[in-house]
Amino acid sequence: MQKHFYSVGFIILLLSMLINRDINAQVITDMRCENLIRPNAIDNTAPHFSWKTEYNKTPVPQKFYEIQVSSDSLALCNGMADLWNSGKVKSSSSVMVPYGGKALSARSLYYWRVRVSNDKNKVSDWSSISRFGTGIFGDEVMQGSYIGLSTEAGDIKSPLLRKKFTVDKKGIAFLHVNSLGYHEAYINGRKVNGDVLSPAVSHLSKRSLIVTYDVTPYLKPGENELVLWLGIGWYKKTVLNTVYDGPLVKAQLDLLQGKEWSTLLTTDASWRGRKSGYTDTGTWQALRFGGEQVERNLVLPDLATEALDLMKWYPVTEVDI
Repeated sequence: MQKHFYSVGFIILLLSMLINRDINAQVITDMRCENLIRPNAIDNTAPHFSWKTEYNKTPVPQKFYEIQVSSDSLALCNGMADLWNSGKVKSSSSVMVPYGGKALSARSLYYWRVRVSNDKNKVSDWSSISRFGTGIFGDEVMQGSYIGLSTEAGDIKSPLLRKKFTVDKKGIAFLHVNSLGYHEAYINGRKVNGDVLSPAVSHLSKRSLIVTYDVTPYLKPGENELVLWLGIGWYKKTVLNTVYDGPLVKAQLDLLQGKEWSTLLTTDASWRGRKSGYTDTGTWQALRFGGEQVERNLVLPDLATEALDLMKWYPVTEVDI
């Protein structure tokens, strides 16, 4: 049997190292871009970064930070930041720190990480790599036409609009939706996120908002189906000088392979629509609200293709906005 002997000094040194490492352990958490967690499509090319530092025991105040931004996540893992390497910046700031690198492009994905250190040069590990995307703005133009349910279908205030499409290659898929009125998006019968009353309210005589969804997990090889369920919201003639009596939507489904985007689907006259079974009642003017009416015989049990195919569908209308 072998015996190992260690000096008292070595044991004290070892214990000191373990204790110091425990006390000074720093973990970067809650990473945000424009105060959003992994946003798919921010609306500018000058983002701001925020983070929190968690300590195992005793807080060690941040005195420096270092941020790296890259167009490639694997390259960033190896320390190659082709867009911005802030270097070691003397600052305790960790909220809305401005980007200072090369110009960013619209409709792109970027990756970033951060580490911090104190005045005794205790450096944290690099954070995990987080992602942010830039949306459709500037010279980028959203594809597709504004469409709504044709009046041939009857009441058009809360329609279901559907379109089948084929996916024959893998990639990251983003769905951009610009609705005049509220919307929910479903792919292959599954709602793509938990939002309600999207988009946020805006003054539709001046601006409308694009919401971008990462729908990669919802797609499958072969035939897929997209359903947009619309609600008229405040897009009505009693509130605005609207050009149509029902809600309208423009949508664009894009696929990213490598660093190149291709468009799989846009809204046009080839879509089909029907009543959802929901509509509003009353005037719905300021301080003169109404209610909601449900025609239970028209409401589908779900929005999967099997249920949709049993229903009668009508043309949609392209509307020039």
